Amino acid sequence: MPIYCFAVNGSQKTVKLRATLKQKETVYVPNHSTYRTTNISRIIQSEISPHNSINDIINLPIPKLMFIECPIISVTYEVVVTLDIPLARDLHTVFPAITKQFVRFNH
Repeated sequence: MPIYCFAVNGSQKTVKLRATLKQKETVYVPNHSTYRTTNISRIIQSEISPHNSINDIINLPIPKLMFIECPIISVTYEVVVTLDIPLARDLHTVFPAITKQFVRFNH
């Protein structure tokens, strides 16, 4: 999955650009729901040196994805692009990647 990134590093530190594909499984039961998040794939792309910019494409590998046809389970996917900044809070951007949810009502 190609991810097009443009980032400017205005800091004094070298930062790293990375992307992660996450899978979220949610189970719905009456009056309650539980979920589990799993990192499916992760890639660390380039380092951006201080006071430089980058215009790059991250090619995130996608393994076989899971789709479940069940009235109480949904599986969603998202891509998280992160600028890893040493000794500071990282910057995260979350994009929904693939979403498939089945809902059935039987009477």
